[in-house]
Amino acid sequence: MDSMSSAPEVGIWSRVRKKDRPMGSKKFHYSWNFDDGETGFVVHRKNQKGYKMFSDANGNGILDKNDILISKGKFVEGFEDVKPGKLLPKKIDGVITAKPFQAHSDDHDHQDHDHHHHDDHGHDTASGINALGIEHLSLLNADGAMVCHDHGDAHNHDHSMM
Repeated sequence: MDSMSSAPEVGIWSRVRKKDRPMGSKKFHYSWNFDDGETGFVVHRKNQKGYKMFSDANGNGILDKNDILISKGKFVEGFEDVKPGKLLPKKIDGVITAKPFQAHSDDHDHQDHDHHHHDDHGHDTASGINALGIEHLSLLNADGAMVCHDHGDAHNHDHSMM
C-alpha cells in the first residue's frame, strides 16, 4: 500500500440498504460514523461517477438539504466499475482512516504529492473534511483496500480557481 495507509483509524462506514433508509431521506448508499460521534452519509453516484460524502449537520439521521457536503471525488482505480451500494458486503463495516488537520500548519507530509507549495497555507477557515479537523481521509473496504481518498481543501489551495 502507499503512505496513506499509515493514517490512524477514525471510524467506520457501512452499507445501508434501500429499505433501511429513514423515511424522508434523500437517496444514499452508506452511512459513516467517526469515533468522536460525527456521523453522515455517502452517496455512490450514478453510473459509477464517484461519490459524495455528507456530514449529518443537524443530527437527524436523514440526508436532507441541511446536511453539508464534506468530500466528493472519484473512486480509486479498480473500484470505479462497482455498482452503487456494492462497495461493502451486507453487515460488514469498512474502516475510515484520516490524519489530524491543523490550519496554519505546514508540517504535514507532502513528499508523495506533486504539488508545488510556496509558503504557509494561510487558511483562516477550513472547509470540507478539514473543517472536521481531518485531512487525508480514506475509506477502506472490508478487505482493507482503499476505495476513495480525499486530501481536503488544504492541498488544493494552489490549484483552486480564484
